[in-house]
Amino acid sequence: MAKKKRRQPPVERPVESRVVEAATVSWMLSAMTTLLCAIAAGLAWVLSRWNPEAEYLLLFAQYLHFCSLVTATVTLALTVAVLKGRQEPPPRGIVVFALIVAALPMLALFLI
Repeated sequence: MAKKKRRQPPVERPVESRVVEAATVSWMLSAMTTLLCAIAAGLAWVLSRWNPEAEYLLLFAQYLHFCSLVTATVTLALTVAVLKGRQEPPPRGIVVFALIVAALPMLALFLI
């Protein structure tokens, strides 16, 4: 005779407010935007070094780097808001990823 599988009761998770959920989504979107702008700025900078006559590429790289700096600042501010506002903190790996992504454009500002 087959044994019946017992269903385990669902895990009760704390209910987050809509404001905190919106801040969490905005935090991840700003981190991803920072990453994409930083990657695109790096590619445009490399391409401008290969073709020095294309001044518009260097200007585009500088514009993207500025955008990545602005969104990195937003990411850092939202990181603090999310960590303080959520009842259940986000996974540590995601927090570390967001902080590293936010630090990259700032480090590039001092290194280049």
